[in-house]
Amino acid sequence: MAFSLVVTCPFTGRRQGPFMRHAVLLTIFLVLLQVNAWAEEEAVKGNILTLQTCIDKTLASHPDIRKLLFEVEEKNAAITSSKAAILPQIFVSAEYDPIKTFVMPQNGRFLTDDHTAWRAGIGLTQKIYDFGSSRGRIKASKLSKKMAALSLKEAKRLLIYNVQTLYDALLLQKAAMKAREEDIKNKEALYLQAQELVKNGLKTKADEASVLASVYSAKDAYFGAKSAFLKARVLMELYTGETIAIDTEYEDLLEKRSLIELGPKEEKELNAIFLDKNSKMQIQKQAIRQSEALLASAKGERYGTIDAVASYTRESNFSDYDTSMAGLKVEIPIFTGGLLKARVAQARASAAQAKEAFSLQKLKLLSEFEGTLIDLHRAEAGIQARKAGMAAAREASDLMAARYREGLSTYVEVLGATAQHLDAKLGLLQARNNKSKALYYIDYLMARGENAHE
Repeated sequence: MAFSLVVTCPFTGRRQGPFMRHAVLLTIFLVLLQVNAWAEEEAVKGNILTLQTCIDKTLASHPDIRKLLFEVEEKNAAITSSKAAILPQIFVSAEYDPIKTFVMPQNGRFLTDDHTAWRAGIGLTQKIYDFGSSRGRIKASKLSKKMAALSLKEAKRLLIYNVQTLYDALLLQKAAMKAREEDIKNKEALYLQAQELVKNGLKTKADEASVLASVYSAKDAYFGAKSAFLKARVLMELYTGETIAIDTEYEDLLEKRSLIELGPKEEKELNAIFLDKNSKMQIQKQAIRQSEALLASAKGERYGTIDAVASYTRESNFSDYDTSMAGLKVEIPIFTGGLLKARVAQARASAAQAKEAFSLQKLKLLSEFEGTLIDLHRAEAGIQARKAGMAAAREASDLMAARYREGLSTYVEVLGATAQHLDAKLGLLQARNNKSKALYYIDYLMARGENAHE
């Protein structure tokens, strides 16, 4: 990004004094400073990876989504295939024989004669009635397409939830790294103080060694947080299909989402409607309807079919002639070795299984929803407790550090106070992450849209 700045100063023929020159230089400096600040701000904005961007890229490139899109196309083709059973079936046939031998009796003997022969014809079959068998299969195919579309919606929502929680993990671990870095700096400063106190005879070598051990422990914890961050970033790269730069910045959503509140009235409303909104429940409802349609189709197969048939054929051998036919064809299965009866039994069992699967899915989702609300309340209570604890721990840590510099407290007291403050800070981050995760899971159960902040 390049900028150019042109400053023109009018001259009246008189030489400019030092004050005017200084004023012009100061003006140029201030303008360049403002332009540079603006450029840096724009660069930072351009390097922020938003949650919505991650969601959009994941939905556009993830194999699960593409696979389910093809499945929807497949189900649409299956509908066309099943509808073909009730549409007219037109076929043509032709035969040509360069030499065809005909045998004819004559005066007690059989004579043979070779002729060229050909035959061509066209036929038509139209299903008139099959006792609901075809209609049931068509309905089942349409419901199968609806289930595929709902499965696609469910897969999208699950991917969105996974990306949202993964993005939160990036925020959590990055904040944890920052807190760990501050902890390292504090303990390194404490170690330098311990060295000075040992030189002055106010502390022992044991104090110095113990503080140094705490420095190494803090560094180990920092690398643990960094490792978790890098793993989350690699996983996000796999989801989005793009490399994430090391200096990438992220939206700070944890604190914002921790301010979202669900009152008792809202929770009650969500509990009343989430089963109707949930994609899994909708899939199970369609599965019940599909199994009932297949059962009706299987029952109809036992009574056979009634078809309208027509054909026209033109033949040439000894002489040219044509034949035509139009009528009804009735097929009634008399004995099929128990095949049709078994199909009905299978369809009836599938319908019963679908109903039980619906009930089981309902119980599972109700349990997950209630459990998520409990987790949400626990996280909210944890946020309040951690906020209060962090303020008290910070005050205690500062007091112990000041007393240690004066030689009035032990390293154990200082490290204990520092650990309490760090624990409160990390606990607040984790509580905010837990609340955000619970809210995202409620969105997932409600099958809400693809917007990151919906």
